[in-house]
Amino acid sequence: MIKLIITLLLAIITSSTIACSCMPGKSLVEKYQASKFVTIVEVMSEDVTDEGIKKIHHYKLLPVEQVKGSINKEFIVNVEEPYTSCSGPEKTGKKWLLFHNGEDEIYLGGCTPHKRLEFLERTNPNWRWLFDNADKDENFFKEEQNKRIKIVKELLAHESVKSLTDASGRITLHRVSEKAFREFNHLLKNHDVAMYSLINEEIEQTMDEKFFKSNYQQASLQIFFLHSFTYNELVELKEIINTSIGKKFFKHYASMNEDFVTNSNTMANAYYPYVRARINARLKEKATKSK
Repeated sequence: MIKLIITLLLAIITSSTIACSCMPGKSLVEKYQASKFVTIVEVMSEDVTDEGIKKIHHYKLLPVEQVKGSINKEFIVNVEEPYTSCSGPEKTGKKWLLFHNGEDEIYLGGCTPHKRLEFLERTNPNWRWLFDNADKDENFFKEEQNKRIKIVKELLAHESVKSLTDASGRITLHRVSEKAFREFNHLLKNHDVAMYSLINEEIEQTMDEKFFKSNYQQASLQIFFLHSFTYNELVELKEIINTSIGKKFFKHYASMNEDFVTNSNTMANAYYPYVRARINARLKEKATKSK
């Protein structure tokens, strides 16, 4: 039970940015089905070859767990520097989930089928369940999804879950306000109340239209629930959230966890350009009328 709630609260309402542009690939289940072996490996060592105009980093990867099939061999990864948006340096101690057929050399990067284990655990902690049921047909997953949708709707209506989304929304609005008043501070000299009201009005209207009415947080949380948990786990989560300690834990989580601040900063960066554009449009309109 404790593991379940910690998994939820570490991954809840996070945002990820991927700079590398890739063609649509196979799902995790499709990758699992198409591969003879699925192996968790750890980056153990690094050697560098300097060829003048470029450097080649050679990484040795050793298996730490066989998820599918049985194979015991090391892998070599070669990464060229300068790096690209789809490839970069590796760090010893980091782990990857490899989908392979026994090749000696593996290519790692944003557009390869392999997954960083840390990223996979954060974005799809339910991946082992998917692999365990990879032999099931489409109807099995549809039935499972329908059952989960029903209970997720109940979870989203719970006051403790609402407190999470409301808290993140308030922090995001605060961050957007900070950005706006910092940028347009030069217009607020001599305590110009009218200008202050103009800026504040555009912040509130923009965020109401673009953020709160779109119910962004509810939508992202629903996707997370459906993506990450089985029906039985969601039932367990519902039981936890209805206990006194569960309610208290969810209620106070947002105010004390740094994930909310980081996530709210990211969302503020995404929504602020809309606010800036509206403020500039109002200022232009005001300047035109004053002529």
